[in-house]
Amino acid sequence: MSDCEVSGCALAGVDVREAGSEVHAACCRLVRNAQSGLLAAEGAGVVLGSCELSGNTSHGVLVRGTGTCAGLRKCMLSYNGQAGVLASGGGTATMAGCEARGNKMCGVVVWGVGSQVEGTECVLSANAQAGLAVKEGGVLALTGCAVHKNKLGGGEVAGAGSRLTTCKCKVDQPAVGLGGGEVVDVAPPKQQRKR
Repeated sequence: MSDCEVSGCALAGVDVREAGSEVHAACCRLVRNAQSGLLAAEGAGVVLGSCELSGNTSHGVLVRGTGTCAGLRKCMLSYNGQAGVLASGGGTATMAGCEARGNKMCGVVVWGVGSQVEGTECVLSANAQAGLAVKEGGVLALTGCAVHKNKLGGGEVAGAGSRLTTCKCKVDQPAVGLGGGEVVDVAPPKQQRKR
């Protein structure tokens, strides 16, 4: 798919299921759908480049189930009714140069054992809850990202096995580890010298 708009669907804008199924989309708009802008499940794969996923009733992107993966590059995930991106039930996602802004939940949510998201040079800002949430054994790794101006702060990492790793990220309010959740900053950003 390229240069298209999918809007007003009764379910997800794009629904991809079953192992071996793949969707590649570039410069597309998945907006104002009754569920998620994009749902990938049951082992499907999705690659999105320079796409907008906004104003959907549920999530911008939902990646659900073991073996299901999504690659997002330079995507805008904004003003969705829940999270910009949710990886759950063992689903995985990579994000590069993406922005999750103004969502009614968090910018990124990683929920459950085996669920993982890696983000590089992304911005999680102005979300109605926190910038991120990592729950019940999920894993989130952020490199060179900015997490700021979210209503409930940087985020929450909760539950045994849940882990957030940041490297050279700019965070206005650090994420909090609760109930066995772990927050690790392996390389804080260098401070600017005042002149």
